[in-house]
Amino acid sequence: MEGPQVKASGVSSATLLTIVFVVLKLTGVIAWSWWLVLSPTLVSIAVALLVLLGFGAVLLWGNLDDRKYARVRQAKKVTK
Repeated sequence: MEGPQVKASGVSSATLLTIVFVVLKLTGVIAWSWWLVLSPTLVSIAVALLVLLGFGAVLLWGNLDDRKYARVRQAKKVTK
């Protein structure tokens, strides 16, 4: 028997804020540049990329350490 399935649905605050900014821009309420109007989405993408780069760096660092220690272990076996 499986546990209850949880489905996440909804709109993120960045998406909602972007929609509000776009509507305000198109109706002429604000005269911001499109970069500023789309900034909540751009910031979300930048944060996601930084998180992915961070995970990639951790995985790469761990892989490099494993290789280094594997060479040290093998060198110890050879000298014994």
